[in-house]
Amino acid sequence: MSSNTAWRWTNLLVVLAMVLSMAAATVSAQPASVSPGRAPVSGSIYGGPVQITDAPESLIPEKPENKDASPVRVIIRLTDPPLAQYEGGIQNLKATSPQATGAPRLNLSAPESRAYLNYLASVQAQFAKQLKSVVPEAQIQRQYRIVLNGFAVKVPRNKIDLIRSMPGVASVTVEREYHLHMDASLPLIGLVNDQNNNGFDPTDPDQGLWTLVGGHDRAGEGLKIAVIDSGIYIYNPCFADTGYPDYPPGFPKGDTRYTNKKVIVARAYFRPDDPPHPVYDAPNPLEQPYATHGSHVAGTIACNYGTVAVLGGGTLTQTISGIAPKAWLMNYRVFYYSTRGSTSAWDPELIAALEDAVADGADLIHNSWGGTPTTPIEDDPLVQAYEAAVDAGIIVVFSAGNAGPGQYTISSPAVGRKFISVAASTTDRLFAHSLNVTGPSDPPTVTIPITLTNIPAVPGSGPAITQTLAAPFKFVPTNALGCSAFSPGTFTQQVAVVRRGVCTFATKVTNAYNAGAIGVVVVNNV
Repeated sequence: MSSNTAWRWTNLLVVLAMVLSMAAATVSAQPASVSPGRAPVSGSIYGGPVQITDAPESLIPEKPENKDASPVRVIIRLTDPPLAQYEGGIQNLKATSPQATGAPRLNLSAPESRAYLNYLASVQAQFAKQLKSVVPEAQIQRQYRIVLNGFAVKVPRNKIDLIRSMPGVASVTVEREYHLHMDASLPLIGLVNDQNNNGFDPTDPDQGLWTLVGGHDRAGEGLKIAVIDSGIYIYNPCFADTGYPDYPPGFPKGDTRYTNKKVIVARAYFRPDDPPHPVYDAPNPLEQPYATHGSHVAGTIACNYGTVAVLGGGTLTQTISGIAPKAWLMNYRVFYYSTRGSTSAWDPELIAALEDAVADGADLIHNSWGGTPTTPIEDDPLVQAYEAAVDAGIIVVFSAGNAGPGQYTISSPAVGRKFISVAASTTDRLFAHSLNVTGPSDPPTVTIPITLTNIPAVPGSGPAITQTLAAPFKFVPTNALGCSAFSPGTFTQQVAVVRRGVCTFATKVTNAYNAGAIGVVVVNNV
């Protein structure tokens, strides 16, 4: 790779990190006080191989006072570092972390990586045996070795402190819930010049930041960008693989039925006790067109340049592009509509997706979601796992959430110190029809104020207007909201104008209709 190419990639990654105006969930909470994880014990696994055997009775603490035996999933983090952060120190095991080797990226296939992974597997097997002897009810659901050394385990809640006291345990944290976050992104970051705030004209020469990377047809070229979200619908024209001559070496990966030459990985992660809904998330979650958030995020990143988006039932169109339209996308679906009606994601599956993204060779991992920080960063397994991904040589971008700008309003894991965390922004763009006042024409000298032209208007959900309504508007100040009945005949063959607020749209429309109106305009602003 030439130095110019490397420079172009670096600049593009910075652009990608800056772009994303996330919208939806708000996060506002002060981190709660929590019990820290147990410090590494003397002679721990971190310092060298240690044989973990069944704990003698004298080492098992008395039963905790907590009587709550309800099952809960926890992340158990062991004291040995994961593969991405091992810097040596164990006899006969060479360092694997790029921080120690000087390599640009973590190499999972290197002999030293395979040796250390085998070592972690052995240690984890011993710990799993000890865990079953101490907590027979424990059910191991997932194991991690690349960015986290530990397990996702279902245990009785009143056994958590007991597990924290076991040799080799760094921390035990209860799983947490995370929510999705997330239009004029290109003009917002100066990627294209847009004087009229109308998107961009794909027939114009490239302007703005795209010129720094050789134009839109080079933006993102050669980059593999992982999207951990609600899935990417590959049949959307944003993700058509026209112009991609072939997969990169070693791809596709995952469920290849739902990959193409642009979306080169497809994987999904579901909670064992809360699978996808059989109706609203079927037949195959990776094929769902309803994975709108993940598709929207992926489109913002790498939608094909010049894609025509259709809105408003086909009556409105907009030409769009992603920030890096030539990048490859990697789809990791963790958020889904579950049998319990949840659309959230949780630590165990998110860490599993992250491990796969690192193993699959992502250059950048994008995360447009977050939750309330409740655990110190040092004990937060998800923050620790993502920081390990950075140590593996991968750029990580997080949404900081929509709350703020006060204290304690950045979401987690965006609070981590090694990520590019992007705050929300606002846009005044609106997709709508235009409403124009053209009369009265009598007397002909009346001038229509410019404020009564090009008024954004969104059609209601009632019967569609199939012909031009040549009728006067009428506003009744004494019943401006339209929440009370009008006198019969108030709007005979007229369009009623009412203000938004207090009562439902249905009430306003019904009252106007009963008074003879042939249409209703609900005014959102004064």
